[in-house]
Amino acid sequence: MTTTHGGKRPGAGRPKGSKTKRTPATLRQRVALCAADQMPVADIAAALGIQESRLLAEFGHELQHAVALVRSEQLAALAVAAQGGNAAASRALLDIASRPEPERADEQKREQSDLVGRALRILDGGRSR
Repeated sequence: MTTTHGGKRPGAGRPKGSKTKRTPATLRQRVALCAADQMPVADIAAALGIQESRLLAEFGHELQHAVALVRSEQLAALAVAAQGGNAAASRALLDIASRPEPERADEQKREQSDLVGRALRILDGGRSR
């Protein structure tokens, strides 16, 4: 008995040349948008008309990284608009690019807090609080 396509029975397995079913990108974007908006998983599943278990299985990445995915898409759209000559988009991209790095911003806040603390001690006559 010969087997075809690697199955145990003749004709078993996925037919040759068939493609695996892929979830449309628009549906993935919709899940990411809903999750970024902090919509509960049950509500997202209901809005899409699917079971929660299927949502978790097929869209785990989108649910886990929703904010980063949405932000990335918006930055890409902003870049396209800026390249197309949109001055407001160009300014927005420049503002984003000139933001301090998060670690540096935290460091600056600590320095400011230390400065405020020292200033208060000086005003208080050098006494510690």
